[in-house]
Amino acid sequence: MPALRNARWELFAQKLATGMSQVDAHEAAGYPRSSSNSSTLAKNTAIRDRVQELLEEKVARERDEITQANLPHINPVGGKLTPEDIGITEEWLVRQLMANISAAQQDGKYKEANTAIEMLGNYFGGLFSPKNAEKPKDEGNKGADAERKQGLDELMKRMAEGLGTPDKDDE
Repeated sequence: MPALRNARWELFAQKLATGMSQVDAHEAAGYPRSSSNSSTLAKNTAIRDRVQELLEEKVARERDEITQANLPHINPVGGKLTPEDIGITEEWLVRQLMANISAAQQDGKYKEANTAIEMLGNYFGGLFSPKNAEKPKDEGNKGADAERKQGLDELMKRMAEGLGTPDKDDE
């Protein structure tokens, strides 16, 4: 929605969107101070819609600012990013999976929650794999570290695919 044609209505809507009271916004828009007139003007559908739009734009701007502020500086070596380049640590990964599990369960999305649980289990040595029983994880050797890194890479790929994708049966 573009700005309102009536410049005073637009200013009134902008002031309301900043949190100013109706009476103060009415006066700031060039009208005489009047609680009844400001209340009537605030009920105007075009003004209400414009205020809502301005508030949504403000939320979107703030969200973008927060997102941009939290992005780490990325300087890939050899053109390929590593988890370390973008600030992904094992702790971060596990916390994200735990948060995904909790959010999915609260939303009643048990398939997505189970997927995240499976990813978490696989990360911690393939808890859901029968071969795990045959070969216990050896934290002390370099082979175990390589397996763990490969597991982290695979887990990141699966996370990038998203947990919220519907099954073909759900469509």
